[in-house]
Amino acid sequence: MKKITILLFLTSFLTVATLPTASAMEGWEASIKVTSGQAASTLAFGQRPDATDLADGLYDLPAMLSGDIQVYFSNEEGSFWRDIRGPGSHQEWRLVMVSQTGEPVTVSWNPSDLPGNKNLTLRDVTEGIEIDMKAAEYYIHENIFESSLLIEVKDNR
Repeated sequence: MKKITILLFLTSFLTVATLPTASAMEGWEASIKVTSGQAASTLAFGQRPDATDLADGLYDLPAMLSGDIQVYFSNEEGSFWRDIRGPGSHQEWRLVMVSQTGEPVTVSWNPSDLPGNKNLTLRDVTEGIEIDMKAAEYYIHENIFESSLLIEVKDNR
């Protein structure tokens, strides 16, 4: 009986010790949907305390590109459909879009998925346009075979 009690205690302790802590569960993640004509692609980006700014097998998903629209986050590590970064007061994601549809490209998101303690800006550097991602739900980009946008995340101050 004593062995069973000790075994149950150890099993319970190990179960609790291996549960994610509150700090490991903090963070945020948002989706970006990119459409052009009938083609569509969805990406995810965000921050987690246990992620790094390098490619993390747990959080980052490499892009496998094909079709009429190819959309991905690009950084020095490669091309990603999901790019989760470590914590930081300032982060940037380069969103690359390659469209062969000949139609405008719509980039959309849900502002309620964005973190309340951050400012998020979508920048079309070529056109000189900045969008407050918490105040808007989409951006329409005229179709250029290949273009990129910049998503900038900063702490509220």
